[in-house]
Amino acid sequence: MPATASTGLLTLGDGTRVQIRPICPADAEIEQQFVRLLSSTSSYQRFFHRLKELSPQLLYQFTHVDFSRDMALIATLGEPPDETQIGVARFVRSVDQTRAEFAVVVADEWQGRGIATAMLSHLFEAAENSGINRIEGAVLRDNQNMQNLMVRLGFCITPDPNDAGVIQVYKEFSC
Repeated sequence: MPATASTGLLTLGDGTRVQIRPICPADAEIEQQFVRLLSSTSSYQRFFHRLKELSPQLLYQFTHVDFSRDMALIATLGEPPDETQIGVARFVRSVDQTRAEFAVVVADEWQGRGIATAMLSHLFEAAENSGINRIEGAVLRDNQNMQNLMVRLGFCITPDPNDAGVIQVYKEFSC
């Protein structure tokens, strides 16, 4: 079943309106700018190494999503052509089609305001509705904010048997 996600409008406590929607090829420029502006810490926590810019191949992969299998949502402010990306969440389905790996990152100045929670809510709903039974991810052991979010969202946390600096997080969806 194809992955589909509803778009949404999130109103933050200060009244700021954040659009959450699927990414599209036309978003390449704002996706690249978003990655360029991530702090070293946020970039490292998302990619597990400092990434200053997406390669052309990775930028294409991130903005040309096969929505029949996978999902990528972005959080934006404003309207084109002045739209700014402030977050991204995605899942990639496993070969067996029943599991998916997810990732999320929010621009530093927007962290702690509920944007990741909102994006993940839309993302996980799309995953479950498309037949995925289990969503999982890897989190750096020192990324306490992400670990706290995973606990709040009902994820199980286990050590990574291959890397002491990483923990595995997962959540089973009802079938």
